[in-house]
Amino acid sequence: MDEPLIRDFDHAARDLFIQINNINLNSRHFLIYGHSLGAYLALRGYIGPGIREQLQYHTLEKDEFVKALRKKGGLPDELVENKEVFEFFEPIIRADFELLEKKTFWKEQIIQAPIHALMGSEEEFANSISNWKNYTMSDFSYEILEGDHFFIYKNATNITNILNSYVAM
Repeated sequence: MDEPLIRDFDHAARDLFIQINNINLNSRHFLIYGHSLGAYLALRGYIGPGIREQLQYHTLEKDEFVKALRKKGGLPDELVENKEVFEFFEPIIRADFELLEKKTFWKEQIIQAPIHALMGSEEEFANSISNWKNYTMSDFSYEILEGDHFFIYKNATNITNILNSYVAM
């Protein structure tokens, strides 16, 4: 609660790297699951590297911001309707979008680890999910699961099974 919001990709990526690096891993193999901002931090792409949404959420007026968030799904009415709670979370959500939307220049990286991409069937860029295959020299697979951007809530068991299949490898 006392830490400043992170609004810069490099700062967020460095913070994530330090946290992962501090984990005492029993083996050299580990799995990173990133949903939305997490996927962006893992490999600079939640739609897929090189693809960017045009809408700049972090700059929208409050009413438009709420409308855009509701369109993505996952924004409970109770959160918006409770003014005090929403005023607490709004700057946090905006900071996350700012981190995603600020233009940063970087060299595209191709990794040597497998990528299994997941996306909701109702997401605007679901048909671009195969873009992720261009960023691995290893295996690539994907699944489009029922739902909007927050498909994870409707597909928890399916996602757990997918993650377990990779952990078992």
